[in-house]
Amino acid sequence: MCEKCTELDSQIARYRRIKANISDRQIEAATAQMMAELELQKVALHPPEK
Repeated sequence: MCEKCTELDSQIARYRRIKANISDRQIEAATAQMMAELELQKVALHPPEK
């Protein structure tokens, strides 16, 4: 895994921890959105091969 992917995985893990410890629906939605955006960034870095 490249260094950028490692950083993105670290950020995703951080948002998962936040989401698990917070019961506010707005924060849950925001963290889910951020995780989705970070996952898209990872896919853009390494698109699936055909």
